[in-house]
Parts: sequence; C-alpha cells; structure tokens
Amino acid sequence: MELTTHPGLEQLAADEVLALAPKGVLRAEVRPDGLRGWVSVWGDWPAIEQAARRLRAVHHLFRPLDRFVLDAAEPLAQVEARLAALAIPALEPEGVSFGVRCERTGSHPFTSEDVGRVAGAGVRSRTLRAVNLRHPDVALRVDVREQICRVSLALTAEPLSHRHQRPYLPGVSMKASLAWAMLHLARPQGAPGAVLDPLCGGGTILLEAGALWPAARLLGSDLDGERVAGTSANLVANGLLPRATLRQGDALDLTALWGDQAPVDTVVTNPPFGKQVGKGLDLRRFYRELLQSLLPVLAEGGRIALLAERRAAFTHALEQVPALRLRHVRVVEAGGLHPAIFLLERA
Repeated sequence: MELTTHPGLEQLAADEVLALAPKGVLRAEVRPDGLRGWVSVWGDWPAIEQAARRLRAVHHLFRPLDRFVLDAAEPLAQVEARLAALAIPALEPEGVSFGVRCERTGSHPFTSEDVGRVAGAGVRSRTLRAVNLRHPDVALRVDVREQICRVSLALTAEPLSHRHQRPYLPGVSMKASLAWAMLHLARPQGAPGAVLDPLCGGGTILLEAGALWPAARLLGSDLDGERVAGTSANLVANGLLPRATLRQGDALDLTALWGDQAPVDTVVTNPPFGKQVGKGLDLRRFYRELLQSLLPVLAEGGRIALLAERRAAFTHALEQVPALRLRHVRVVEAGGLHPAIFLLERA
C-alpha cells in the first residue's frame, strides 16, 4: 500500500501505521523513488488496510499496480502501452468511469497533462470506459519522478483528513492531518490536561485534540468573533462543545483572557501566515509578543507547538524569550508554502 501526507510528515505517517498494525506491517519506506509526501508499506494486506483507514497523518491510500523505468526514446508511448497491458479489476464492471491524475517531478520533454492523456488512452484501449476527471468511480495515479513511473489505484475518494463535521469553514483552514501532527509532536507520550489554541480560526486543532484525547479540556479563543462562533458551531457538530471553553479576545493579552484557566500544559496554534499576513505586520514583533503573552498562562515544563512560515523571523523572536527552549523544528508543505512546526518547552 502507498499513503500520501504533507511533505515533511512522511516519517510520522510511517511510524503511525507501524504502531497501529505492528503484526501486519513488515516495513515502511518514506519518499519511495524520491516522491515527497508518499510512504510505501509492505506486509499483510488486510492488516495494513484496516490500520491505514484509522491513520490521522494521512490524506489518501493507494494500491500499487505497476512501476517501471521510462524509455528514454519514447516515454509517452511506453506509458500508453503499459497502461493498455495493465489489468485493473476495478474497471471490469460495466458502466464504471475512470480518471487519471499525474504528478511529475524532474526534467522531461513532456508535461503532467501529457502523461495523463496517454495513460487514459492506454486504459481506454483495453477497456472502453467513460472518462470522468472530476468524480470518477475509479481514480488512477500515474506519477513520474525523474525516470521512474509509478501507477496506483486510489482507495479513498475523500481524504482521510476530512474526518470532522465542519458547518463553518473560514477562507483558509488547516488540514486535520497537520493539526494531528502538531498535537502528536507536542504530546507524543500521552494526553495533556488541557489544549489551548489562542488563534483558533475554524477550530481544526481543537476538533483534532478532542478526538485524540477524550479527557483533555479544550480552550480556544480568537480576536474575530465570527471565528469564535464558527469554532463553536464546529465543536457542537462533533459533540465536543461540553468539553470546551471559547472566548473572544487578543492572543497578545492572554493573562487577561485565560489567567483563570492557568496554568495550561499544552498550547497548539497556527498564527496567520501566507496571504493572511498583511504587508505592514512586523512578524518579529508579533511572534515575540505572542510568545511573551503565552508565558504567564503556560505551566512549567509546558509545551507549545506553533506553525510559522517566516522561520527566520520566528527564530529571531524566540531568541528574545529565553524562558522558552526550542525542542524540535520540522518543515512541512501546506498549500504550496513551507512553514515549520516549532516545538517549544518552558524551562
């Protein structure tokens, strides 16, 4: 089986499947053939598939169908011929549709669209099935990494990260798989007493924390009242509101906002970045003031997992707050950007 996740989280996904199916999984390889965001897993197929559908770091699951080295002279003709010769049992029933998606990395005299086109032509020459690129019954991946071509069958129509009911969705929303990774890095050994997200947005971190740790208190706040109301609606939809306390207020004044709940042992948050950050915002100052605001409500030994795109600005700000010790940095890819998860601990 092959799994996809955020580039940068491959090892967490591999460790997760090994932990969930220790008797059925023989080996997991991150970034097979250099494919960022992919993990290959070998072992007992039923055990792997049963465990894989419970993974929280993963987007999609795939069944490998073929792998070959591209012909330097006629690579596209070779792709079409391999797909024409490939038996795909999922396409045998009458009336099913299919679609092909390709991701290509490396230097080639063709595009990803060219690969998808010839692969689709190859499939249709073997079994005349309708093409549906938006909502196919059978979704195929034909991925090219340098001179290696990999063909896979998608086992999931919707990403596994779409696991929460979300009546409220802000314009930009973190994926649940990334929220899980931040929570896992913050507390890999056990549940915290409370999780605070002082920039809760649509509440993804609180939703994931609530599902992960049934006994943890959930604390969330945001300066935007609409987002606090939206987070409340999302928590209600998932049966988590009775465990949560939500407030509207400034993340740069957390003593006033959360002093009555202090000390909190775990803070996991996603400050604005990318298009959400205005050109006039001094990020060094913002990050420094945010960290200073967190100190009075954070327990001794408490941990902070924070996602920051401007890594240099955050590192500079952290140097101004000596009470916080850097424990881990992990760069990930999210929405075409490359922020980092910073794990901090109060000395």
